[in-house]
Amino acid sequence: MTRLSLSQHIINLLKKHHLLSAPEIQQILEENSLKYNKTSIYRALDKLFVNQKVCRHSMGSNQIVFALKAKETGHLVCQCCGAVHPIKINGELNLNAFESEEFSPDHFHLTIFGRCNDCYHEKKPKKIMDLHLA
Repeated sequence: MTRLSLSQHIINLLKKHHLLSAPEIQQILEENSLKYNKTSIYRALDKLFVNQKVCRHSMGSNQIVFALKAKETGHLVCQCCGAVHPIKINGELNLNAFESEEFSPDHFHLTIFGRCNDCYHEKKPKKIMDLHLA
């Protein structure tokens, strides 16, 4: 059996789980008897980011999560419970419309904030997002 690189393990996890933070990646790897230190995971994520395999998201919080880079992707974020649901964008937004001599987009992210069905029906109040701006 061929041994996978840490980067390939991360890609496989993101295919399955869609959005994960570095600590979540480390925890899932450990649950599968794969031991990697935090520094190695961050280095692998940085390399994947530089090579345009993954992108970084904040989803309205101070925690960075990673996802596989897709040309058109979106997320619904519940402001009550923090649940994040991926959505497929059907091509209504066209990247070519934004091209100019000064800017050439290669992908985009659409994040819509609101309440999930459970929180909406339970009439839960919105939590204030804890953002730390530098």
